[in-house]
Amino acid sequence: MVLSLGAIIVVMVLAVGFTGMCSFNKGTPENGPVREVDADTFLQIESGAMDYALRIPPHFDGWVPNSARRTAIGGEAAPSVGWVVNDESYVQMVQTGLSEQDAVRGFDESPRELSDTRSVHGVEIHTYTSEERDVRPLYVADLKDERLVVSGAAPQEDFDKIIVETAQQDPVKQG
Repeated sequence: MVLSLGAIIVVMVLAVGFTGMCSFNKGTPENGPVREVDADTFLQIESGAMDYALRIPPHFDGWVPNSARRTAIGGEAAPSVGWVVNDESYVQMVQTGLSEQDAVRGFDESPRELSDTRSVHGVEIHTYTSEERDVRPLYVADLKDERLVVSGAAPQEDFDKIIVETAQQDPVKQG
């Protein structure tokens, strides 16, 4: 029995090792490199599946796109891209065709209320916060043809930067 278990473990280690799908970085996870994804191609492809405009954010020094996926907000498909910023913070942006109120309500299960409205370089940004400590704020910009919903763990300037710079981009041609 012990020999059978040992043989299974050896075969499993060899099989996984040869696939190249495993990696090991000595030390804490923070020492490993951020895996970069092609967010531009993802958003280009998603633009054909959405019935609202999408914008491809510009590239910034120190911003590494590490996630790009289709998520759901309020039951509607919505592309989401996340960046690790300067190896120390994280920003996530979701683009949706839902109204601002529906996007905020449908983002997750946490209730949030409008707590601030400000204009940054001509883009009006609404901040939605919760009284619960572990709920991150949402920063929302209504671009008329779509809404940008941004969250994460980063300085305020990073949230403003991705919203303003993305809002200034032309929508991707659909289809």
